[in-house]
Amino acid sequence: MSSSAARFVFAVACLLVLAFSRASTPASALTPPPPEKAQIVYSNGGRLVSMGADGSNRAVLTREGKVTWPGPVGQTGDFAPAVSPDGQRMVFVRANPNRSYEDETRLMVAFVDGSGVREILANRPNLTRSRRQSPHWTPEGSRLVLVKEQTRGRKSVSSVITIAADGSGLETLFTYPAQVDKPPFNRRLALRGAQLSPDGSKLLVEVDNVYMDDDSHL
Repeated sequence: MSSSAARFVFAVACLLVLAFSRASTPASALTPPPPEKAQIVYSNGGRLVSMGADGSNRAVLTREGKVTWPGPVGQTGDFAPAVSPDGQRMVFVRANPNRSYEDETRLMVAFVDGSGVREILANRPNLTRSRRQSPHWTPEGSRLVLVKEQTRGRKSVSSVITIAADGSGLETLFTYPAQVDKPPFNRRLALRGAQLSPDGSKLLVEVDNVYMDDDSHL
């Protein structure tokens, strides 16, 4: 048999072996595993709750049994949760029921199952009596971006800040011009939300009139 004929016979034999091995492989081994069910984390009655996207496995994550509802001074309890890109941690806002939401809120980080809750930005004299809101994670999950508003009398200043999840590396990204309440007290603008672009190069901010729900700008 010539060398070319031998190579042809060898190639045919390899193809037969490959076809047999695939035919004998169970179909289950070739079927990709089903995707994990998506989990939703949301605020309900001042608590954080998680459940599957199909409504299954509902669980209270924070403030078990402590249901509170918005009152004349605003929302209290835990709200505005955002899960980290890797799905392991979450950041949220906590408003003390004994204080006005307009006066002060706290920034909290926890594992996505509700354990390990801790406050960041605590014991910062320059951040006392400030409201933190709309926190979210940077695209790579290493830092947080949120809105901070401080009010002194009739004057308020709102900024977009970024900080590491351990509370270090505080930086101010953007500050909106200071606003002063004055008669007829129907217009005061403040930052209410901020979102980074997927590549982290651009920042989208929402500016609201705190006296009117339908007066918002991007």
